[in-house]
Amino acid sequence: MATITAQQAKEAAKLAKSDGKIYLAKCLQWNPSDYDVEINMRGAIHLDYLYDSLEFAATKGFPWRQVCAVLELAEEFINKTVQNGVDINQAIAIYKLIVPNYLDRIAEKNLKIYTDYVFSTFMSHYKLYLYVFTRPREPQVSECNLEVDIPPEVLSLKEGKPERIWEYEQKMTALEEEETTRLDVLKAQRESLLEEQVTVEEAVLEKVEDKSALLQQEDLTQLIQAIAEEQVSHTEKILQIKLEERNEDLDYYLQKTSMPRPPELGPPPRTKDPPRYSAKSKPPTRGTGSKTGMSAKSMKSGKASVIR
Repeated sequence: MATITAQQAKEAAKLAKSDGKIYLAKCLQWNPSDYDVEINMRGAIHLDYLYDSLEFAATKGFPWRQVCAVLELAEEFINKTVQNGVDINQAIAIYKLIVPNYLDRIAEKNLKIYTDYVFSTFMSHYKLYLYVFTRPREPQVSECNLEVDIPPEVLSLKEGKPERIWEYEQKMTALEEEETTRLDVLKAQRESLLEEQVTVEEAVLEKVEDKSALLQQEDLTQLIQAIAEEQVSHTEKILQIKLEERNEDLDYYLQKTSMPRPPELGPPPRTKDPPRYSAKSKPPTRGTGSKTGMSAKSMKSGKASVIR
């Protein structure tokens, strides 16, 4: 039974028809699928019929308690007629039977006004109502999955950066990641060669220990030559990798320093000292060179005097 309070009827009548129907359905505790026209056309027509009856009574100025009673009368009438598949003559007879039950809740004058409304609307299209409520209809609903990309979280203005600074930082970060990856690969190769060198040396020592008799000079020479060749080969590879590490280090350093830096960031921080000469390969300065030359000369003269 469609039972609502006077306050609920007043709220439903104030709203637009689309919103009022949704509000009325909630008051009647209907689920959204019960009146979705795509899924349940009968429920949608049923809700339209009930809301139209409520709206008519409210528009004609019925008291709100009588508006609620009109809604109950409309619900009882549709349930006993088209819902049960009775013909129009039986529907008229049913209406005559149930109307007297509402005389104590709806004024006789208002009941006559509503009766004229029912016969000029619902009963005029009764066969159409009957057809819809008695003929099953297959729902024709197409469903598809739609992916929606929500916008990213917007940072506060304090964390915002000009585009040129952001681009500079992205390029610098990518370059540093590339440098780290490349140097890690070279380091792994160098460590692998060192481990391989130790393995080769241990293998040579095992060969020497396996010799039960004294080695001949020719065999000893060949053994020493083999060990020396292995040692030189591995040392050459290790030095080559170290040289490649130094070159890669210099190359990435030059790329970082040559990258245009936005003026807003100020001078670049010294994260790494520029490449320097080692202590052995560093060329002497003038003062140092003269002093070193004098000391060397004095050492030579002193050595000569001792020989004499």
